[in-house]
Amino acid sequence: MRVRAALLFLALGYAAHADPAVDRGRAIFSGAPDTSLQVRVGDRLRPARGISCAGCHGHDAQGGVEVQSGPAIDWPHLQTLGYTQDLFARALTEGIAPDGRTLGGAMPRFAFGQPEDAAALTGYLTQIGTEQRIGITAQAVTFQRPPPQPALAPFWRAFERQVADLAPQGVFGRRILLSRTTGFARIGALRPGPTDGQPDLFPLHPLIGDEDPATTRGAFASLGAEVRAMARQHPRLMVSAPPAMQARLADVLPHGLIEMTPLDNLPPDRPVMVLDADLLARVPPDVTLLTTLDVLAQVPPAPGRCLQATDPRPADEAPRNAMSRYGRTAATVLIEALRLCGADCTRAGLMRAFDRVDLDPHDWPALDYANHPLTGTDRVRILRLCDPEGP
Repeated sequence: MRVRAALLFLALGYAAHADPAVDRGRAIFSGAPDTSLQVRVGDRLRPARGISCAGCHGHDAQGGVEVQSGPAIDWPHLQTLGYTQDLFARALTEGIAPDGRTLGGAMPRFAFGQPEDAAALTGYLTQIGTEQRIGITAQAVTFQRPPPQPALAPFWRAFERQVADLAPQGVFGRRILLSRTTGFARIGALRPGPTDGQPDLFPLHPLIGDEDPATTRGAFASLGAEVRAMARQHPRLMVSAPPAMQARLADVLPHGLIEMTPLDNLPPDRPVMVLDADLLARVPPDVTLLTTLDVLAQVPPAPGRCLQATDPRPADEAPRNAMSRYGRTAATVLIEALRLCGADCTRAGLMRAFDRVDLDPHDWPALDYANHPLTGTDRVRILRLCDPEGP
């Protein structure tokens, strides 16, 4: 069976109309920082930073495993327990169940930022089950893929062949299909960005290392892991990158491991790892230059120059096309995660299933998401490269 591109969005029974109230309910549920939600601590109210419905009850509201094991709170389930919108608001703010009993102390007592917030949260919990199953039917599970580009063809050919080999009848009777509109999750994104609630799987761009594994999963070492690997060889490493990337890397790297620096005043006795193609072209010739293969793919080294570059997709045997190897690996991991997710899979359930994926592909670094939740691996190889016209 060949994986077929399919435009099934209209058949999924979901209309993606923007609803500001539901969007606010989603923000409250997920713990977005701009909702003004507060939590009671003794007699005081404090911003509910780090406290969210999703953290205890699961990102699909089916019962939490991320932080604590709270019960299911999707609205159809809450209605079976006797909740109305008013009783739900009372439970959230006063900790009183519909039958009058006091909820346990693990359940926070909240104060909403707006009077309509309880209704907004109820609205989101009413549709969360549908939102969590966009792209999945009894017959198929559909994933979004980017528009076709010649450079990406090896990835998708390998992905499709691997699906046909490993899951010719699908997973739990569901064929794995691809769409260019939307789906259960997005696969092979070319650049980071909003996903409209879709999980972001196996992006083709490097991950920094601070992305949330509840929404993003890759399968090769993050940029933070590449910097750490280079720093082990160069203890006095300096890094030059765009300001936004520098700020994010500073949060994922051990304090004091590296020193961020602009290119304007580089000392010649310090190795510098350049993480941006535009910056790479401006490095003075007397600087010991380090970078990544992903940056070099955009800007080759100057003639006659030698440098070191990190490879986050090493192969133990003679390397074949990295895009093809990544496509096979992405399909293998996806099929295993779908099997672990179960027949009643949700988007959040699929992301949780990654934590049980432990694979050792023959031409890819071993993947263990329990130890490396975001990418499955931190394995990096460092190569010494010289321009053919150089020494």
